[in-house]
Amino acid sequence: MKPRRPKICYCMCIYKDELRETIERESLRTVEQVQQSTGAGTGCTDCLDWIQNLIAAVEAEAKPAACPQRQAQAG
Repeated sequence: MKPRRPKICYCMCIYKDELRETIERESLRTVEQVQQSTGAGTGCTDCLDWIQNLIAAVEAEAKPAACPQRQAQAG
């Protein structure tokens, strides 16, 4: 049995992993950009909060961690 893939947008049948890959690949930063690129969130719009949360998660993961050596030098 295949593991279940979470679906973000049921209207357009778009899965979380597909959406994440597109957000990363195309550097999408707004819900509107995601809607234009993928169609996700353009149907019933129930998934807009999920899309926003996914964008925020991708952005948080992309931010480099603070360099401990620099923090020590600054302090």
